[in-house]
Amino acid sequence: MGRRHSARWWRPRTPPGPVDEESIEGYADEEAPDYANAAAQVARASGVSEKRIASTLKKESNDERSRRARSEDAAGQPVVARDTGAVRGFTASEKRRFNGATVIRSERSNRGAAAGSPRAYERRGRAATAKPRLVKKIGAKVIAEYGPARRLRNALKVVGDSEKQFGTPNFFELEQSAKSAEVFHARIMQSKTQSDFGASVFAYPVSDYEAMRLFLAEDGKSGFALKGDDIVSVFSMADQSMLHALMEMAVSAGGRRLDAFDTVLPHFYAPHGFAANSPI
Repeated sequence: MGRRHSARWWRPRTPPGPVDEESIEGYADEEAPDYANAAAQVARASGVSEKRIASTLKKESNDERSRRARSEDAAGQPVVARDTGAVRGFTASEKRRFNGATVIRSERSNRGAAAGSPRAYERRGRAATAKPRLVKKIGAKVIAEYGPARRLRNALKVVGDSEKQFGTPNFFELEQSAKSAEVFHARIMQSKTQSDFGASVFAYPVSDYEAMRLFLAEDGKSGFALKGDDIVSVFSMADQSMLHALMEMAVSAGGRRLDAFDTVLPHFYAPHGFAANSPI
């Protein structure tokens, strides 16, 4: 098992202004490499204008032509490079991971540094003063329900595929009680035997969860806890398609710090705004 890192959430810079009005030419769709088409698809799903997309593709196209020009000698003959093996595009899995991470980065950028607290997830319906209600499916009383912003839900839906959609479920915040702590603890212990990353998830004693804010997805298979602004006990018995929603919900609820073992997790957390702070 790798080293453990502490990470902090950071706000993005204000996104750049609009491009100028000049006529833009760049790649035709069939000429663009896989990564360019993938990025353009994500940008459209996130509401980026066609003019801005075309401007970016034009720059990439010009850069590619420049690279090709540098690969010729003074007589205009191609410079023979050593064989670096076959060149391939994204696999379906790589393209999906790339698209998902790009959507999250785009959403954070669109909120901007001046936007205050992120609102990828928003509280639904019930007033803050409403009495807790029992949700039988998860076996606990809840004090609030949160749903994804339409923009985030639609963008992740577009970049998923027919077999593996990115999940954007509603989340319940549990009542702070001994019963809620027991329910949450039972769910996370169950996930540790079913998830590929179960060994990396720390489960606190039941009594510790009584003092934390506890969140479960509407199906009860994914969740996290907040210990102040520290995101802890992130788990999912669903596949990795739920992880973006988990992290966006955690940040929307006030999470700003987390610890993670130095496996694939730091790379996954990065698009959500977390940067390694120190090894612990």
